[in-house]
Amino acid sequence: MAYVSFYKGAKNAEGDILQKIWKLSNEELETRHNYIQYLFPTLKASRYNIKAPQLTSDEVTQFRSSYILRQRLIYSFDMMMKFFGFVPVKSNNVHLYDYTSNIKPQWLTPANHNYLRMTRMMCSLKLFNIRQEAMMLFIALCHINDKFPDQIDAGTLKIWADAVKDLLTR
Repeated sequence: MAYVSFYKGAKNAEGDILQKIWKLSNEELETRHNYIQYLFPTLKASRYNIKAPQLTSDEVTQFRSSYILRQRLIYSFDMMMKFFGFVPVKSNNVHLYDYTSNIKPQWLTPANHNYLRMTRMMCSLKLFNIRQEAMMLFIALCHINDKFPDQIDAGTLKIWADAVKDLLTR
């Protein structure tokens, strides 16, 4: 129950609590690589953080059924979207995120490590039935790909589409 405990305020294996990660600067979010697995757990073991525990099916059930855990996960999502430079927008009464600047974000480079973070976010949100936010991220990434072409390779775009493909047909 490591992830449920972490989202309820306990320290993770790195010695961090959730609220401390929420307060990291953009520079810290960019350079640290041991927090994303805790913010967005998935059933797949992390290749990049061996301290990150394996998510259990009981934890998935708890996240899916707990309003508080889901709201905290959505807060983590909002924090990461802000880190990536996406801002909330409303279009035709639909809440979305978009990249409104005309300056290419620093992370938007071919094969950037943040693409793995974004994949993890979509997979985690979908796993916990936080589908709207998973789709918001996918749509935001499609928009930024249209705005700044040739930065995200076709393979990465396919991985993202596969991550949300069952959400696209609902």
